[in-house]
Amino acid sequence: GDLDHARLKARTMPLKIARDVNSYQVEASFLNSQGCLALQGAGVAVARAYAVQMDTCEEDLLESKFAMLLRDFSPADGWQQHWLL
Repeated sequence: GDLDHARLKARTMPLKIARDVNSYQVEASFLNSQGCLALQGAGVAVARAYAVQMDTCEEDLLESKFAMLLRDFSPADGWQQHWLL
């Protein structure tokens, strides 16, 4: 499954795991920030995070846990999906 793939990636490409964990930290921190709230207040369409949890395990990055509860990207709220290609 996905965990087997992640463990192989951790053994063969550990810097990619560190990059992934850092990426989750940046995303979660931004969505939980006052800056993100200010953008929303100014009318910029940014996903609203109801809850953000970060548990980074520096000893074993695969044991890091991230959870985000985001507001639904509803078309009624102006969200749309566009094909880029």
